Amino acid sequence: ENQDTMDSQVHDKVYLYFGSVWRTARTLYQATTGGMDWETAYDLVAPCGWVYAAAFVFYIAFWTFAVMNILTGIFVDNAMK
Repeated sequence: ENQDTMDSQVHDKVYLYFGSVWRTARTLYQATTGGMDWETAYDLVAPCGWVYAAAFVFYIAFWTFAVMNILTGIFVDNAMK
């Protein structure tokens, strides 16, 4: 019974964060902009397999290092003019 309850709780969380395209987009947006801790979403993705977990970590790393550095560079470039 405890396992069924846990599975139901996990299912509810997966649906909450990844239940549709819009919910998934919101979750990814929040995870990359600080609206939620990305580990929360990762803990739901990781049991699906290492490929999905790696893709999620790659997405977070790409956003953090590439996109934020590009935005910072544009801001600094405009401030120097």
